Amino acid sequence: MIYSNLIKLVGQYMTYSEFKRENPEIDLTEKDWYIILEGNTMRANKNKLKERYLNDFDKDWNNRRDIAFEILDYDKETSN
Repeated sequence: MIYSNLIKLVGQYMTYSEFKRENPEIDLTEKDWYIILEGNTMRANKNKLKERYLNDFDKDWNNRRDIAFEILDYDKETSN
């Protein structure tokens, strides 16, 4: 299929319905869409990205909390 590489790229970020609406001239069934994507659909990609962002947020949040506690500890040590 000529469009398989294109579908692998854009299918990570749009649904079959969106693709079909934008490209009605391309003869592609929904079943073919999912076969080409091999599980790397928009929903799966979005969930992976969301998990990665949340993990990065948690790391940053915990780092900032640690710094806040270190500031308080330093203040206690130096104010005596």
